[in-house]
Amino acid sequence: MQRGNHLFSATWMFSATWMLTACLLPSAANALTESQHTTLQELLPPQILKQYYRDLDQDRVPDPLDECPNTLPGVQVNNLGCELDSDLDGVADSQDVCMQTTANKVNFLGCNPDTDRDGVQDSMDRCPKTPLGRKVDAFGCTQYTHIQLHLNFDTGLYALMDQAKTEIQEAFAQLKKLAPYEVILIEGHTDAIGCQDDNMKLSWNRAESVRRYLVETLKLPEAQIYIIGYGELSPVTDNHSAEGRAQNRRVELKVLLRDEVPEGAKHIIPESMKGYVRRPNRCPLPDDK
Repeated sequence: MQRGNHLFSATWMFSATWMLTACLLPSAANALTESQHTTLQELLPPQILKQYYRDLDQDRVPDPLDECPNTLPGVQVNNLGCELDSDLDGVADSQDVCMQTTANKVNFLGCNPDTDRDGVQDSMDRCPKTPLGRKVDAFGCTQYTHIQLHLNFDTGLYALMDQAKTEIQEAFAQLKKLAPYEVILIEGHTDAIGCQDDNMKLSWNRAESVRRYLVETLKLPEAQIYIIGYGELSPVTDNHSAEGRAQNRRVELKVLLRDEVPEGAKHIIPESMKGYVRRPNRCPLPDDK
C-alpha cells in the first residue's frame, strides 16, 4: 500500500510538471528528452530558458534589445522596450498627469512646477516667492487694489475740503473690500512756502485728517491704515507758480501690500508732529530755503 502511494505521488508530480511546462513553454516541452522529466529543476535549466524564453517582461521586445527589461505588464513601450514618454519631459506616460508638457523642467507628475502654489507655473512666474493665499495676476505677482487719490488743501491748512471728502467716499466701495494683506497708506505733502520744520508738521496733520475721516466717519479698521508726512520734500511739480504750489499741497492715498509700508509710517500721528500752527512770516518764499 505504501509503495502504491509513492507511485501515485510520482505519477501526479510528473503530470503536473509536464502540464506546467506545456503551458509555459510548449516548444521547449516537445524538445526535452524523457530523462529531463524527473524534476522541475531539470525541466527548466537556465540554458533552456535562455533558448526558448527571450522576452522576460513580455513587452514584445527581445531581451537582447530590451534596455528596460522590467517593464510592467500592459505598458506601451518603444522599440527599445522602455515605456513611452510622448511629450519627452522625462516622465513616463503612465505617471504623466500633464501629457502635453513641453517645458524642460517638470515635477514628478510631469507637470510644470508651481513652487509657491499661486496657480502660475514657475516658467511664467515673475514673482516666484509669493506668500501662500495671496491673489496674483497672470504673472504670479500679488494683485491688489489700485487706488490713488490726490487730495488738495488750502495754503497752511489741514482740514479736509468738501471735494476731498467726496473723492474719498467715491473710493470707499473699494477701500472696504481690502484683502488682509493690503493696507492704506496716507502720505501728507506741502508746497515750499514756509519753513521745512513747519511744513513737516503740516504734512503729518494733513495725513492725520484723512486718517480720522476714514476711521471715524467711514469706519475703516485703524490697524489697516498708515500715515506718513513728507513735508515739502516730494513735490509733484515746480513750487515757483501758484498753480504748482496748489498741486503740491496735497495728500496721496494709496493701497499697498502690508510689507511695502515705508519705514517711519505710523497708525496715528506722532506726538512730535502734533500742534502745528501756521506762521506765515517765517520762510515766506521758496527761494528763501
